[in-house]
Amino acid sequence: MVDMDALRDRLGDEGAAETGAGVLLIALGAVGAALAAGRQRSSFLAWLVPALLLGSGVAVLLGIGLEKRSRRMEEAEELIAAELEGLDPFARAKVLKDIAAEQLEPFLPAGEEA
Repeated sequence: MVDMDALRDRLGDEGAAETGAGVLLIALGAVGAALAAGRQRSSFLAWLVPALLLGSGVAVLLGIGLEKRSRRMEEAEELIAAELEGLDPFARAKVLKDIAAEQLEPFLPAGEEA
């Protein structure tokens, strides 16, 4: 069963209606797929509706998650920009370069510098 409280904590309260709609679509798609499998339906149309419901539910939940991620990124950008504002341009550039190098290090081959 879906733990709605944990899901709401991860997605936030702002999207409670959308979260519920996404979970409902996924549940309806799963029920439709179970019915199609139980009745041994093999036609394309018998599986189309459950697949569309499942896909729509996943899309709704992904949209909520991506929206929340975008908001968090904007807030972090504003915070970092405010902190860097007091530095001179060269110090600001060095801080940004060091942070970028540190973040990109796991993705670069050994011995290469960002």
